[in-house]
Amino acid sequence: MFGEIKKMLGIEDVKISLELPDKVKRKDGIIKGTIKLTSMTNSEIMEINVKVIEKYYRGRSESKLIDEYTLGEISLANALEIKKNDIVEIPFELPFKIYQSEMDKFENNNLIFGGIASLAKKFKGVKSEFRVEAVATIKGTKLHPHCISIIRIV
Repeated sequence: MFGEIKKMLGIEDVKISLELPDKVKRKDGIIKGTIKLTSMTNSEIMEINVKVIEKYYRGRSESKLIDEYTLGEISLANALEIKKNDIVEIPFELPFKIYQSEMDKFENNNLIFGGIASLAKKFKGVKSEFRVEAVATIKGTKLHPHCISIIRIV
């Protein structure tokens, strides 16, 4: 009885982790990595969703605004059996596209005033953080394992 409840909640079941490079070049537009799955029980993985998200900050103190944008997403929808104490590694390529604000476009296209635009962004507190999230859908569980990894896009 207790084992069925643990299985339903995903306790002591499949664990997911991401192996990613330290930094990715913006112009490449692709993140190459590996999903690593381990399990303490026999399980069936129905689907794995992987996405890259930008957290965009601007403003300071009380006027600070934060938005999140999904830059790319893939779904690995192959049913996969994972046996007890097995380690499964799945390589993936996640394409992404960085969206540029008008200030970013001005900074990149104007050699003379690009430095001024960069200073204005620093003054306004503009910065971005990027993360990769992976969620595995496991047959028979309500809470699915997930992993979040911070990545640098330069």
